[in-house]
Amino acid sequence: MFLLIGLPTLYLLTDHTGFYERYGWEYCCMARGEGEERLSRMYRHRQQWE
Repeated sequence: MFLLIGLPTLYLLTDHTGFYERYGWEYCCMARGEGEERLSRMYRHRQQWE
């Protein structure tokens, strides 16, 4: 969906390990979401310009 609206980079916080790498997401670091007590994995997906 984000490919259609032209966002250059998306960020995602999740507790999943090893799932998003299969779909082009790159692991960045551990981060805490707003209001969250535990750390989650932060991933980024960069727009591939053609």
